[in-house]
Amino acid sequence: MFSFNSSTGWPVVVMLLLLSCNNAGSKTAVQYSSVNFSADTTFQIKGISIEAPPKPIGTNAMAKITAVNANWISLTPYAFCKKNDATVYFGNTHQWWGETKEGIAGCVKLAREQHLKIMMKPHLWLADGEYTGHLKMADDKSWIKWEAGYRDYILYFATLADSLQVEMFCLGTELGYSVKERPQFWSALIDTVKKIYKGKLTYAANWDDYMQFSCWQKLDYIGVDAYFPLTGAATPSVDKIERAWAKYINQLQTFGEAKSMPVLFTEYGWRSADKCAGEPWLENIQTVNEAAQANAYAGFYKSFTNKKWFKGGFVWKWCTGENNNPHGKADFTPQAKPALKIIQSFYGAR
Repeated sequence: MFSFNSSTGWPVVVMLLLLSCNNAGSKTAVQYSSVNFSADTTFQIKGISIEAPPKPIGTNAMAKITAVNANWISLTPYAFCKKNDATVYFGNTHQWWGETKEGIAGCVKLAREQHLKIMMKPHLWLADGEYTGHLKMADDKSWIKWEAGYRDYILYFATLADSLQVEMFCLGTELGYSVKERPQFWSALIDTVKKIYKGKLTYAANWDDYMQFSCWQKLDYIGVDAYFPLTGAATPSVDKIERAWAKYINQLQTFGEAKSMPVLFTEYGWRSADKCAGEPWLENIQTVNEAAQANAYAGFYKSFTNKKWFKGGFVWKWCTGENNNPHGKADFTPQAKPALKIIQSFYGAR
């Protein structure tokens, strides 16, 4: 792990014994991890994905993010779909404050006070937590209805993003089946968004289908939600994480260069749990392992050193409420965990 030398701007290596918790809750030594992030490792986009706050927040919430040396945040207003229902629901009165027009404007104001840039990333949520990439409609009539609702959702927030001068807008998240089978809709949607919104544009493809999105060259970044399967080890070493990234880095670089476009991770992160780097999207393992999470971050940052085609990304995810871990100690947030120091040191490299 690291301390940060504010006088030089360079991270100073400090050996720290990483700890994990076994099922009984006692702390067990796992391994030592030491990584030195050089001045050449800095991402252009050092982002944090914020979970929409349920209630209004104060200035201190954003100050905690800049303390991690982040320079971007991602705001995620959700819409919802029910199974076998083509209706897209959004803007309901029961949604959290941070997903409303007023809440987003409030978060943007607080972010600006901390000199943070912003990506707005509308995200569709399916009933029962089903994966959005599998979203299918029964027939063409249903697709047309769904697309009309989704268009209204995206244009509503694109208009809001433009009015707030948000720097980047992401017009979809992990909708693999739709983008593959209905490319004309996505092409037309991008054209319409460009008439409304004047900032940078991206789409958040899942790690396994970013090559299937046919409209990248209409956008500014190739966006990937980077939950790549790396290793099934309970507590993977930093070196093992680095080795596992090698093939994916080659594929991403080749794809980006073929499109003459930069690559951005619209989401990246690991849970503080055993085997967190194996299938990062799964939440069935609840054995807390903060060392595994910290090593996953350290190996990721080492792997993406000096990758000029890669512009950075957004840590998934950050809770702005008083409780850093409202979803349990094995959840994605790095807050109050060893991984936070890894992020802070890498994001602070100059």
